[in-house]
Amino acid sequence: MFIAGMILFVYGSVIIVSVGLLVYTVFKRVKEKKKEAEEHKKYEDY
Repeated sequence: MFIAGMILFVYGSVIIVSVGLLVYTVFKRVKEKKKEAEEHKKYEDY
C-alpha cells in the first residue's frame, strides 16, 4: 500500500509539473503575441 501511494504521489507531481509548464508556455506565447500585435498597431499608425 505504501509503495502504491509513493507511485501515485510521483505520478501526481509529474502531472502537476507538466501541466504547470504547459500553462506557463502558453501564457508566455499569448503575452508575446499581444506585444507583437501592439507593435504592429504602432507601425500602422505612422
